[in-house]
Amino acid sequence: MTQLLKDLSSNQLHRFVKPLIFSCFGDIAMAIGENFEKYLMYAMPMLQSAAELSAHTSSANDEMIEYTNLLRNDILEAYSRIFQGFKNSPKTQLLIPYAPQSFNLFVDLIYMEKDMSTRKYSGHVRVRVHMYDKIFD
Repeated sequence: MTQLLKDLSSNQLHRFVKPLIFSCFGDIAMAIGENFEKYLMYAMPMLQSAAELSAHTSSANDEMIEYTNLLRNDILEAYSRIFQGFKNSPKTQLLIPYAPQSFNLFVDLIYMEKDMSTRKYSGHVRVRVHMYDKIFD
């Protein structure tokens, strides 16, 4: 996890690899469950920063559109899997500080999106379902 966080900060790593790292955050959270707690304070701000960046990225060309869509989708997947990883855990309350920012950010992103893919929409729905299911039981 430490190496993934370092890689996200690297200027030498190609930008198309970075969304995949966010997806890995979710995979790790699913694999280790509530033990992902020790990474929350690092992973969640990185996800939020990337989501904010993707919200303000202009889609000037096809490559940038592709990258932005990949980034948004993988951030959604990461949030969803992190919330899933804490399913039925007494540590669910640790996600509460991150719920409003992740929810509001993606409501805004999807509302502004003109050509929303089914994949991205389904990712958004999963984030909302997992968030409400885990936190607002």
